[in-house]
Amino acid sequence: MNVNLPISSKNTLFLVAALLVTLVAAYQARNYINVFRSPSIIQDELSQLEKLKTIQHEFDHGNQAFLKGNLDEAATAYQKVLELDHTHEHALNNLGITYFKLGNHEKALTYLEQAVAVNPKSEQVHLLIAQLFANQGTKEAFEKSAQYFKNVLHLNAQNIDALYGLAKIVLMQGDTDSAIEINKKLLDLTPHKSEVYIAIGQALEHQNNNDESIYYYKKAIEADPSNRMAHIYLAGRYLAAGNYKDGYEEYEWRVNNHSLKWDGSDPRGKTIVVISENGLGDIIQYLRFAKVLKDRGAKVILITPDVLVKLFCLCDYIDQVIPSGSPVPHYDAAISIQSIPRLIGTTVNNLPETPYLKADSELVNYWGNKLAHDKNFKIGLCWTAGGEGGRLPQGLRCIPLDHFASMAKTKGVSLYSLQKGPAEQQLKNVSSDFIIKDFGPDYDESHGTFMDTVAIMKHLDLVITVDTSVAHLAGALAVPTWLILPYTPDPRWMLDRPDTPWYPNMQLFRNKEINKWEAIVQEVTSALTKKIMGRTSN
Repeated sequence: MNVNLPISSKNTLFLVAALLVTLVAAYQARNYINVFRSPSIIQDELSQLEKLKTIQHEFDHGNQAFLKGNLDEAATAYQKVLELDHTHEHALNNLGITYFKLGNHEKALTYLEQAVAVNPKSEQVHLLIAQLFANQGTKEAFEKSAQYFKNVLHLNAQNIDALYGLAKIVLMQGDTDSAIEINKKLLDLTPHKSEVYIAIGQALEHQNNNDESIYYYKKAIEADPSNRMAHIYLAGRYLAAGNYKDGYEEYEWRVNNHSLKWDGSDPRGKTIVVISENGLGDIIQYLRFAKVLKDRGAKVILITPDVLVKLFCLCDYIDQVIPSGSPVPHYDAAISIQSIPRLIGTTVNNLPETPYLKADSELVNYWGNKLAHDKNFKIGLCWTAGGEGGRLPQGLRCIPLDHFASMAKTKGVSLYSLQKGPAEQQLKNVSSDFIIKDFGPDYDESHGTFMDTVAIMKHLDLVITVDTSVAHLAGALAVPTWLILPYTPDPRWMLDRPDTPWYPNMQLFRNKEINKWEAIVQEVTSALTKKIMGRTSN
């Protein structure tokens, strides 16, 4: 739903003008009828007239400023209206929209909720509030968002924006059946059927129904062959099924072609710029393909986010690492890193081998000395994905730390935290008998992002992690890794299998419940107990 214009002042102007005429006429009539009319009453009526004129002037001023893009000026004008009339519905609504445009969603919600209290039948305001809560991305906000979308549908059961928004919310809440049902209603109401087919495909993905989701993504492409997202989602389903040929072909819809794009021809003697893309974990996973180019005789220049530059400079198959946004020297061709697999005919059976990542030797020695005293089976644990564990969809890959309490009590095991970000705070709240060690406040700080992590991993017996960059670091180092996946995993981890061709050192534990982790963590803990017992007996 687009939010572009404030509510027009036309209706308000008409009403105010009518009221002014009425008051003036009444005033004149009373003066003719009663020449002894109270001066105080006359003064009150004149004051009311002046107040209405001021309200209209400031409201018009706010609208004009908004349309010119002067949002701060518009906000000031609407606030002046509300100082004179705190129940002015249109000023409340427009001030909420203005703060929405300014990025101040907290203030936007404040004024929009006041507007909907004044006029509970405003579909537009309910929709705006629903979208603002949806943008917060938390479980609690999704519940509020769903309620406001339902409010709109109570007013108008065929409101397309509300149906589409509610379908997305219930999907994020895990109610895939309702998401499919709502989207099928939308098919009869909207001409934009391609987007609805995509939404149905996504819901089927969340049910791990790969074949049916492929069917609906194809339907989306039939409805609109140029729909990039339909092709990209279809690519994911092909990759999940192990069909890398069609998967990477469809995945090319994500990039724009340019004249210097590498075409897969012999790169020997050429300078190839490899461009990183997507999240840090994706970049680490696909870094191996830069090595393929080097092995084929190319000079490789890698463009990557600044936080990865120091780590990737340790890779001897990369000739130059450049932070994203920095000037690039002369080159012969360029390629997005996730486009390379298609050009070299990658399948599940010929993926470049691990390890392909290195740790700084001085840091390896430093942390080796720090950990030398611990003769237990050393496990590095990462339990939360993303910078904000409460936000979805990252929140679907986040396990509360206290779920691992029984694992920490496994005899002969030492747990070490590899967690960074807000979820580190959970370490302060564990029970006294839950022993998990951390590496101090300077961990991965002064030495650089991931620099301590990869050095420490060289001394760990096992890494247990959710699907996040830590998993790819461990995999790229060929460190033994147990990966705990959500009910609906990323396509890279394919379907059903307990292993992955990307990282032969990795074992996959697939959650059988949506965002409930107790059972899968217990399964991992049991497997760990068996592993420790087998190690002891040997």
